[in-house]
Amino acid sequence: MSASTTSPQVLHAEQEHPRLRIFVVIALLVVYALCFFLLRALIQFAPGELPSFAISLSCLLSAPIALGVVWGFEKWLKGVWPSGYNLVLGDEQLRVNQPELEPLAFSWATPVDLLGWYFSLRGYKRGGPERRVPDSWLCLACQVQQADTRLIVFTYAAPAKAEQYFEGPDSVLEFHKINPVEVYSQTLSSRFQPPSRPHTIPAQVLTGKDGRFWLAEQRRWQEGLELPLKEFEMFLNYLQIHTIRSV
Repeated sequence: MSASTTSPQVLHAEQEHPRLRIFVVIALLVVYALCFFLLRALIQFAPGELPSFAISLSCLLSAPIALGVVWGFEKWLKGVWPSGYNLVLGDEQLRVNQPELEPLAFSWATPVDLLGWYFSLRGYKRGGPERRVPDSWLCLACQVQQADTRLIVFTYAAPAKAEQYFEGPDSVLEFHKINPVEVYSQTLSSRFQPPSRPHTIPAQVLTGKDGRFWLAEQRRWQEGLELPLKEFEMFLNYLQIHTIRSV
C-alpha cells in the first residue's frame, strides 16, 4: 500500500444501471433469435433428411449460446457505458459525482466519520438489488460523513471474500453485523407478496444497540452507491491511506 495517491483515481459506481439492464435484455432477445435462425439453417443444410426435432434442438442450443455471448457483452459494456455516478479519489479531497445532483466533496483537512456494517442475504424475503446475488453472499456497506455531507457505498461478496474485512486488525473501518430478519416481515401473508424492503423499521430496533447502523442501512436503500468488490476494496484502501478517524 503506497503512502499517497499521485493522481485522482476514478471509481465508477452503479455499473448495472437501468439503461444498461434494459439494453442487455434487448440484446439477449436479439442474440437468441439470431442463434435460433442460424442453428436451424445449419441443421437444414446438413446432409440427410431434416430431423423432426430440428426446431426444438435449435431452441435448446440457442439459450446457452445467447447467455454466454450476452454475458461477455455485458461485462464489456460495463466498462464503456458508465452510469455517471463516480468517486474521484484525490489527495486533497474525495469527490462524488451524481447525475442531476450536486457533487459531494469531502476534504481531508477536516475529520471524517466512518460507519461500517454488513449482513447476510439468507433467511428472509429480500428486496432491492440483493435479489440478484446468491443468498449465501453478504452485503458490506460503508458510510462516510463530514458535517452534513454523507456518502454511502456498498458491495456484495461471498463469505470467503468478505472475511478479510472483518478480521483485519489494521483496518481503518470495523464492520458491524446487523440482522435483517429483525425488520423484514415474516408473516404468512408476506410470503405471497412481491419482494420488497420494509416500509418502516420498528422503533425498538432503531432505539436498540444497532439503531445507528439500521438508520444508515435505511439511507442506503435510497442513496447508496454500489461498487464492484474490487473497487470497494480500492475505496477502503484509499480511506486507510488518508488515515480517516473511525467512529
